[in-house]
Amino acid sequence: MKKRHSGPGTSGRLIGALVGICALTGGATGAWAAKSPPTAAESRAALLKKLSPAEVMAAGDQAARGGDFERAITLYNQGLEAAPSADLWYRVAWIYARLGKKQQAADAYGMTLKYDEKHAMALEELGLLYIENKRRETGAAYLTRAVESDPARWRSHNALGVLADTAGDHAAAVAHYQAALAVAPDSPMLLNNLGYSHYLAGNMDESEKLYKRALELEPGNRAARINLGLLHARRGNYALAVEVMGTALDKARAHNDVGYVALQNGDIDEAEKLLREAIRLSPAYYETAHQNLKRVTRARGAIETAAGPVAPAPEMAAGDAG
Repeated sequence: MKKRHSGPGTSGRLIGALVGICALTGGATGAWAAKSPPTAAESRAALLKKLSPAEVMAAGDQAARGGDFERAITLYNQGLEAAPSADLWYRVAWIYARLGKKQQAADAYGMTLKYDEKHAMALEELGLLYIENKRRETGAAYLTRAVESDPARWRSHNALGVLADTAGDHAAAVAHYQAALAVAPDSPMLLNNLGYSHYLAGNMDESEKLYKRALELEPGNRAARINLGLLHARRGNYALAVEVMGTALDKARAHNDVGYVALQNGDIDEAEKLLREAIRLSPAYYETAHQNLKRVTRARGAIETAAGPVAPAPEMAAGDAG
């Protein structure tokens, strides 16, 4: 029997077929590698290209509401590349402010105003930033523009009221606080600020009403309690003043502050008693109370010097009586 074998022709055909398959497989592998699944970032970028600027802004807003500020600002910036606008720049500025990047926030608010010079929210935020950085005149100018653009910007009115009180223009301050309260009538902060403005102007009865209204709305409002205590002290009701202020301050501080008002009122003896009590109550050396007590001593000395020495009563000479 003859032994059968495939022969060189058959082997060549098999090898050629295998080489062809490998070549095809290799080509297919390369093709699939070039079309590997996109990354998450690539998918988002592709999706953004299909979104309108309004949809990109909405996606950024959703991220911002969720606290994902980095993603929000990335989305806003991508929106700015496609279609810059005042609203997008304002959102970028707002995010920078929340991240504590104040210079970038100021720059972005400036860009907001480049696209809309009457953008009330940007004017307000920029004004408040300037005031925070001790540039009060510049800040006041922006805040004034903010309320001119939108009279309902109560934060701008409140800040302008504080600046007016600081400058001694209490009438202007009252007008700004009242404008703010027209928008936010139940704000304890605004009621307290308006009350303090009346206090500075000497309108004690109106001031008291406003402080008490603030405390009705928010019984724990610390500023209103302190200011109501100061008002009682200004009227000379020192015990009541210490009682009211003692609900917002430690006892030593309350006695010191009321004692200082008593000194301003000219009640030297009351001031001394209150300040000595502040020193007694303080667990550590109370520098401010000691300094105020020195003021009491100087004030007493000044009063005695102004009054002059007390003349002795005249003695009767022998024989004058009769």
